[in-house]
Amino acid sequence: MATLPVALWGRGIAGTLGGGAHGDHPRRAENLLIDREGADWRLTPVPFDPDGPVFHLNDAAAFVWRNADGRHSAADIAQSLSRAYGISTRRAGVDALACLESLARLGLVLQ
Repeated sequence: MATLPVALWGRGIAGTLGGGAHGDHPRRAENLLIDREGADWRLTPVPFDPDGPVFHLNDAAAFVWRNADGRHSAADIAQSLSRAYGISTRRAGVDALACLESLARLGLVLQ
């Protein structure tokens, strides 16, 4: 079972996202294109604005973003992260929560 912080995902940032129908099932913003850029991943808003932001994610953050599909709960994402990276469920829970909150603040993940 995932750690408590991940279970609180839906409550933790609901105010900054204005709530949502997905509750504990975060979903990535749909207006983004993801591609590899060297060792990292790049998220580019579509349509592309040359003066707009481009976001760079490491492998683990890209993994969390890709799995935030609205079908998987934050706990599911943490468990997948634990298996994929060979880290404890507790560590994955803390990391997944921090990543989801950061992605949400940037508007890259909704709930």
